[in-house]
Amino acid sequence: MHRRSKRQKLGTDSSPWKAKEEETFHSFAKEEPYQIRPQEGDQCDDTEVAKAEAAQEPTTIKEEWDQNWHFQTPAATTQDVEPADNEQPAEFARVRRGDLTAADIIRGIKTGEFAALANDMRDKIGIPNQAWDAMHPRQAVEKFLERYNGPEADRHKLYYFQHKWDRHRFLCTMVVQGFHGREIKVISKSLSVLDKPAAETAACLTFKLDKEVNAVRLKLPAAMKFIRQFFCLGGKQKAELTTLGFQPKVVQSDITTAIYNGFRPLGCQTSFWDADDVETK
Repeated sequence: MHRRSKRQKLGTDSSPWKAKEEETFHSFAKEEPYQIRPQEGDQCDDTEVAKAEAAQEPTTIKEEWDQNWHFQTPAATTQDVEPADNEQPAEFARVRRGDLTAADIIRGIKTGEFAALANDMRDKIGIPNQAWDAMHPRQAVEKFLERYNGPEADRHKLYYFQHKWDRHRFLCTMVVQGFHGREIKVISKSLSVLDKPAAETAACLTFKLDKEVNAVRLKLPAAMKFIRQFFCLGGKQKAELTTLGFQPKVVQSDITTAIYNGFRPLGCQTSFWDADDVETK
């Protein structure tokens, strides 16, 4: 493969969160190429893996709330994820990741073979019932919207609260821009300062128990951190890519994106894919 000064587009799927064109995997090495650390092995750093696994554990926020704040609390609708089909992995998936050469990796991105690796991560699809039930209502809202809208979404714009006071109480409205602009209204018992956070928590609880939300949260693609952990370029592969004129960091990003896009044919949902499906109908 010859070095070129211009960037070339290699026909990969578009990023689900509309990644910028200049960040595609085929960006060639700059004047200061990626430096391979001598101690770097063929696997991801164990510390990073441990942190990623620890992050999967649900965190329970110690905060009390009155479940009677919201109107007509819907019943919980948790359900188990359907078992995955016994599909045979693609031939590309049978090769040990550490044995792939730089040429294999570039070919895999071009041909879409990396997307097939999503089949091997079916167990990471969705937010499990146990983790979901253990989450505080506000945390559940944030986790759901982050997974549904992608890691590059502005968290502060995904949802917010509006408050309207009258003489005896106030109306709290949670506007969920990150999920079809849904609005959830809660009326407080009084104008007490303590009622404001309780009303907001009640709105989050209503969202957490919503039937549509629970249906979608079982179909969310695997979190990006687990995809990066699943396929992490080794030191030898990074060295080969650098020799060929590719930036390993950018190639790693596009491998992650390719695998992420592989969850769409498996029936997973995100705001980007749902909007795209509506436009094509």
